[in-house]
Amino acid sequence: MPTNKQKAAVEALVGSSRTGVVKAKALLQAGYSANTALKPTQVLESVGFKEAAEPFVKQMERERQRLIKSMMTKNLDEVGYADHTRALDVLT
Repeated sequence: MPTNKQKAAVEALVGSSRTGVVKAKALLQAGYSANTALKPTQVLESVGFKEAAEPFVKQMERERQRLIKSMMTKNLDEVGYADHTRALDVLT
């Protein structure tokens, strides 16, 4: 079961995807120490963090599949192919 800090780290990192906050800063915002923030892998690879992040990962995977489907069904001469590929790149 994820700890409160692991849950807060997931929330901070999900928010950082929109604001450009780096992993270390997101961990500090979640209440981790500076030493832990300097080694984000310890948190990001933990079982609890992965469990807490699972709903967001699943959501991103669904969105990625939606974009792929959209790219396959559209006339790419008429739609923003660059926008589709950029969005796909962000989600993978």
